[in-house]
Amino acid sequence: MKKAWADGTQCPFGILAAGSGKFLGVISINHIVHTNQLANVGYWVRSTCTKQGIASRAGRLGTQYAFQERGLTRLEIACIPGNSASRRVAEKLGAKLEAISRNRLVMHGRAYDAALYALTPEDIALDPRLGI
Repeated sequence: MKKAWADGTQCPFGILAAGSGKFLGVISINHIVHTNQLANVGYWVRSTCTKQGIASRAGRLGTQYAFQERGLTRLEIACIPGNSASRRVAEKLGAKLEAISRNRLVMHGRAYDAALYALTPEDIALDPRLGI
C-alpha cells in the first residue's frame, strides 16, 4: 500500500465513525492512470453498517478528492451486475452506466461480467467547502 500511495497509483481511505472512530469500511481510488487522468473507485462497508448511506457519503468525498486533488477527469466503478447495492451507490454518486463489460472483474480466479459506470467532474457538484 505504501508504494502504491507513494507512486500515485492507489489512494485507499478507511471509513471511520465520526464519534467513536469505529472502522466501517474502505473507499479506494485505485488503478490510477496518470497519462489518461482516470482511475477506478472501489468501496466496501461492513455488513452490519450497510443501508445507512455510508458508502455514498464516503464516495462523494473520495471522488471529490480524486477530481480536485489528483486532477483526474474520469472515474470508473465496476460491479457485478447483480450487486444492486453497489450499483445504487454508483448511481447516487452521479455515475452513468456505460456498459455491461464481459469478463471485466476477476475474483478468486474467476472472471465475471461487470456493470461499468463512469463519473466525470461535470457529473457532480464539487463542493468547495470540503477544503480538499
